[in-house]
Amino acid sequence: MIEDSKLFKKIVLGVFVLVLLLIGFTVLNSSKHKGTTKIDIHVIPEDSQIKVDGVVSDKVTYLNAGNHKFEAHKEGWADAIQTIEIKAEEKQRNVYLVPAPNSKEVSDWLNKNPKVQQQRETFGSINFEVNGTQVSKKYPLVVKLPYIDRYFRIDYGVGVKSKDQATSTAIYIRASSAENRQMALNWIRQQGFDPTDYEIVFKNFNNPFGQQQ
Repeated sequence: MIEDSKLFKKIVLGVFVLVLLLIGFTVLNSSKHKGTTKIDIHVIPEDSQIKVDGVVSDKVTYLNAGNHKFEAHKEGWADAIQTIEIKAEEKQRNVYLVPAPNSKEVSDWLNKNPKVQQQRETFGSINFEVNGTQVSKKYPLVVKLPYIDRYFRIDYGVGVKSKDQATSTAIYIRASSAENRQMALNWIRQQGFDPTDYEIVFKNFNNPFGQQQ
């Protein structure tokens, strides 16, 4: 019984010390990051190298208020770059980086991995929502999208040509034939916009304006 009592006291003491250490770590960690904003960086592909203000970074970092440059690098992909203003009153901020395919091998890989492509489009949509005012001013057509017709559908998503994904935008056209694709382009013109002013991405068709997926 005495031995059991001693063992119990040792366990209680051990738990007490562990709790004190955890409290101390939490207080120290809070003090260390006081006055900064916690930044959670989300990136696809997940194994991309991340840099913040030119320095290699983890996916979680703490930053002072001001403008900061976020980058994601991966071989075979075009760098994703965003410059974001962090405000002093923000306690936490999510940043979404989406490198674009920069080779046929990567494009083919994405076509075989639709879930990854879906994640990229989701991250891109979040960026557009956050930076909606900037995007709509730079690309006024997006205010009318998505547009769904019987023969085609027009959406917008992350552009490939521009590296700054805060406002980088492409128009995505899905159509079942070349004729329907032309109908989509005509619809854009009817809205008072010139398709050549935009980065146009046709799904599964040769693209006269450059980009194809």
